[in-house]
Amino acid sequence: MNILILGCGFAGLAALKKAAALMKNRHDVHILAIDKNDYATMIPSLPDVAGGKMEEEFVTERISKFIPPDVIFKKETIRKIDFNERCVHSDSKKYPYDYLLIAAGSVTNFYKFRQNLEKIHTLHCLEDALRIKSEFTHYANINRTGDVVISGGGYTGIELGFSLKNLSRRIGSRIDIHIIEQAPDILTFLPRFTKQYTDEKIHEKGIRVITGTTIYEFDGRTVSLTNGEVIENAFVCWCAGTKFAISEVTGKHRSIGDGRILVDEHLRVPEHPEVFACGDSAAIMRKGAPLRKAVNFAIHSGAKAGYNLAQLIQDKPLKPFKPIDLGWVIPLGEVGVGRIFNLITLEGKIPLRLHYFMCGFRNFNKRNARKFYKMAMKPY
Repeated sequence: MNILILGCGFAGLAALKKAAALMKNRHDVHILAIDKNDYATMIPSLPDVAGGKMEEEFVTERISKFIPPDVIFKKETIRKIDFNERCVHSDSKKYPYDYLLIAAGSVTNFYKFRQNLEKIHTLHCLEDALRIKSEFTHYANINRTGDVVISGGGYTGIELGFSLKNLSRRIGSRIDIHIIEQAPDILTFLPRFTKQYTDEKIHEKGIRVITGTTIYEFDGRTVSLTNGEVIENAFVCWCAGTKFAISEVTGKHRSIGDGRILVDEHLRVPEHPEVFACGDSAAIMRKGAPLRKAVNFAIHSGAKAGYNLAQLIQDKPLKPFKPIDLGWVIPLGEVGVGRIFNLITLEGKIPLRLHYFMCGFRNFNKRNARKFYKMAMKPY
């Protein structure tokens, strides 16, 4: 009996650990885990890596340290899922399965924009963060003055803006940060006073937010916006959204606009009861809308999907996934804003410290966690 787990990020590792633990005495069950990397990454820390605040070694750990001895790991990039043939395709091989758990995560979504993408900086993996740090440092040293254009005014775009502003000041360059947002405003879900606080901190840092606007042209150097503004010699970053990481999925299923696969209350794909999806791969609907992409939901949906997969194989009852929203934090340089359990709103240094404490708590080993704890207690 072949079980295939796609992805070893937060959701995939949680699923793998749970499923392997529940079936450790089943010698007829073979689990294969596949990921494009041989290491796991603390994704919420990527803006800190891009801004030179956090070293690479503290946000990664080898996947082999988490894999039980009876689980096989393959470093491969999956290109296609075929539900009809019950197999997945990498660049070089086809992997059949009896049961499939999809935790492949997401990648940057450029939507219909296709101009000079190789010169646009994304922030979705460790390589992206290291590229931004290296190339932005070079850009700031060469130009001394310049402009960063960040497409997307969500969590990632704003945090990256603060990180690059701080990095430019450490270098001694005067770099202007422009955050471009298509919507009429940014972070509209924030309570009124928290939104006002956030806007003030963005303004104090000298970051410019341009709303109701998109990038419609980029020639590799000059950015043209839909509001008619032109920004020359721009360092361009794209944080405007993500989509399901696997581009081709054949066989009957339903998905939402960003490619996430619709699942039922047990995290199964209804059209294929031998398939589960979790984390950023799954469209988990609540009150008519999908859960937002968040580490907390990824870990807990992964654990539940792994549990239900093991239960299904052992002919035991499945349990529904009941997400608990622990809240969120948006780092804003030396401070932050956050909301805990959707009840308590935080502003200032406490939410920023909470951010680093949680990254440390979720981190992959004690050595790495201590680094985050030190950052959480670091005076500002």
